[in-house]
Amino acid sequence: MSITDGFLGYRRAGRGVGIRNHTLVACISPCAEGWVRRLHLEPYDRVLPSRGACTFDQRFLNDLGQLLLNLNVGAVLTLSMGCDSVGVAQLTEALVRAGMPHEHLVLADFEGPEEFFAAARPHLDDLRARSASPREPCPLSDLFLGAKCGGSDYSNGIFSNPLVHDVFALLIAAGARCVVSEVAEYIGLENQIRAQFTSPIEATRFDADIQQRIGRLRRQGAARSQMVEGNRAGGLTTIEEKALGSAAKFAGLPITACLATEPEYESPHPGQRALFLQLGSHQEPEVFTEMASAGCVGALFTTGRGGGFTHPLVPLLVSSASRSKPIVRSDLTDFHVPAWTTPGERKRLAQEYLQKILDWASGAESAVERESLFSFAWPQRSEDRG
Repeated sequence: MSITDGFLGYRRAGRGVGIRNHTLVACISPCAEGWVRRLHLEPYDRVLPSRGACTFDQRFLNDLGQLLLNLNVGAVLTLSMGCDSVGVAQLTEALVRAGMPHEHLVLADFEGPEEFFAAARPHLDDLRARSASPREPCPLSDLFLGAKCGGSDYSNGIFSNPLVHDVFALLIAAGARCVVSEVAEYIGLENQIRAQFTSPIEATRFDADIQQRIGRLRRQGAARSQMVEGNRAGGLTTIEEKALGSAAKFAGLPITACLATEPEYESPHPGQRALFLQLGSHQEPEVFTEMASAGCVGALFTTGRGGGFTHPLVPLLVSSASRSKPIVRSDLTDFHVPAWTTPGERKRLAQEYLQKILDWASGAESAVERESLFSFAWPQRSEDRG
């Protein structure tokens, strides 16, 4: 595939295009999680864990509903204990409206695990069959990708992230949507990033959010400690230096809008094809759960010495320019960025990187995806963070 060809994706009638076709097993009740571990799942089945408590407030239902309707999901099997009928009914109604193939099982209806397994297997087989569909050629205007750093070292800001910037510029020019997050890591660059917003209202939203975060970090005594030991070992010295490297992914690119994560997740409006900044977590894998809730279907993950995982719903493509000893196996890096020295080399590498991304979006598994190294976490809410 080339940028003019677009990519091969899964069309969801009236909703958009995904780059994967997962059958999602969603544990509405924490009681279901132990039983699900013993189900025989296929490679493209994914398990969505509960939030760990038998509380079904509206916020949780909204969050769960957003994930169930991610464009990478082709069918859903929801599992509950039986004491959560109101929440289940609301989720089922949302799935019906979206035309999502789905089934629901209540654990209390079964004598024990073996009876549940016997009932669940044909349901899963049926859901896989109902969601089976071929990939179709899709224009880049149907693509929504994110990007985030992890295990950053000096090489992220000098080599890896500038290539993400160049790829983002090419994708956005072709009509795609892109999103970045990790707002707390942009401390020291507030003025520069604020100036990139095309809307004064959205710039004000960003400014209010980051000032609130800085205030919270100061109250916790952590305003200058967003650097972890791995960052220092990778050659970074200050939070400002880390911020410069992180923001190299989108430095100078026009930012259309903020995407809030509270009280509900915001997604780009239909027809918006541009760069967005998500006001959410900065820790992985929570940030990828937030991206999935906003409708993102894949994320570019730049790393220095770390980064050996992928998200169950939003697959990650790992790139690295680091020459230091990796924390995880080096073969889990999908795109090794050489130390380019000229604008011509940088342009050539951006084109190679873009080709790798289009192949991945069209079905080629990333290394961590192929190894099934999945990591999921529900994001903390403001009341949890204090």
